[in-house]
Amino acid sequence: MNWKIFLIISFLFFKNLNLLSQQGQFSDKRDLEITANNYMASLAKLPETKDIGTVTKYINKSFKHSIVFISLKGKVEVSQTDYYGYLHILEQQTKDKLKTNINKNHINNSHVVGETGVVTFSSEFDKLSKNEVTEKGRFLVTLTAKKINRRWRIIHTSSVQIELKKFKGNCFCELYKSGSKQKSYITKLSAPEGENYRTHLDNFYFFNVKGGKIITVKKKRYKWFNDNSVWVINNSNEKIVRLGKVSVLKNVIIIILKQNLYKGKCLNIVFDKK
Repeated sequence: MNWKIFLIISFLFFKNLNLLSQQGQFSDKRDLEITANNYMASLAKLPETKDIGTVTKYINKSFKHSIVFISLKGKVEVSQTDYYGYLHILEQQTKDKLKTNINKNHINNSHVVGETGVVTFSSEFDKLSKNEVTEKGRFLVTLTAKKINRRWRIIHTSSVQIELKKFKGNCFCELYKSGSKQKSYITKLSAPEGENYRTHLDNFYFFNVKGGKIITVKKKRYKWFNDNSVWVINNSNEKIVRLGKVSVLKNVIIIILKQNLYKGKCLNIVFDKK
């Protein structure tokens, strides 16, 4: 064979081989990104599907997970878990009453090196309760996967979850007994207000009356009856709305805060330990 022809054929062969390799890498990268997107979508829909198999089919049993949570108040929580600990987390999410909508899922970078792939992306999300947006936030995620039996399987995720806005959620409360002769209490409540928390001070006054106790706060009136039921009442002491039934004074204050005064803000009342 003419050496010139041989060199041309060799050049074309290796050029085509390199092209096929690039096409293979492109295909792997595309499949990796599809896996990452499907994984996040399945995770977001878990409270609706209640099927953890829709999530675990994308991960390997060697899976490790770490997450940093940054609250609206700036509090930082860090946690790590393995595959079986993650299964427990997923089980808890199936019981979550809040629905999560992923609005934007932007892949920043993806790389494939041999049988290993890495994807970094950010997601904007809303959390909803009864179709009402209670929280807005952002996920920053780095996902590592391995090619196992020709399929990408996630072996590690590192996530940062940032609360950006909160309209309804946990309210944080401090309770103080007043120094006055009559039975009264002061609450200092921090309630979500979009991009921050707003502090509310309220005075609760308790008066012993026939059949229970009258409670006044913010020009509103309540009655804690001897049968432990708590009602909103009018100026004529007539029942208007039943808030619930509790046997401890502290819980009376909680039910008034949560079910009436800050019903649109507080899903739970968390008392600061003082």
